[in-house]
Amino acid sequence: MKSTPSARHRARKLAVQALYQLHFLESSPSQVIKEFLEDNDLKRADVAYFEALVLGFQARGLRVRRRSRALDSACVCERAR
Repeated sequence: MKSTPSARHRARKLAVQALYQLHFLESSPSQVIKEFLEDNDLKRADVAYFEALVLGFQARGLRVRRRSRALDSACVCERAR
């Protein structure tokens, strides 16, 4: 698909979902990308951009931070993050 603003927007939205899945399932980024390509309709998304976002997140050593304690025990300020 041609890289348009709406296609990149869709790719960013799907990348966030993929990163969420990576966080909870602890799969490899390439496996999550493969599953997204199989399970989702990516006709309106910029697939190359989607892959670059997901792989780039891992390549830069970024990780989704896990909470060390239950959200219920956090103060109101911490819950607002």
